[in-house]
Amino acid sequence: MVRDAIDAYLRSLIADGEEIRSDNGFEMFETISAPKGAKSALAHA
Repeated sequence: MVRDAIDAYLRSLIADGEEIRSDNGFEMFETISAPKGAKSALAHA
């Protein structure tokens, strides 16, 4: 759903002759292990 919205937005910029700026940001993912026996909880960051 989000990808579709981004795609539609970028297509509208192109159709209107607008500049599509690039993002030189930094993206990082990290995976950690929970100790055995720990209760499973849903968390969002």
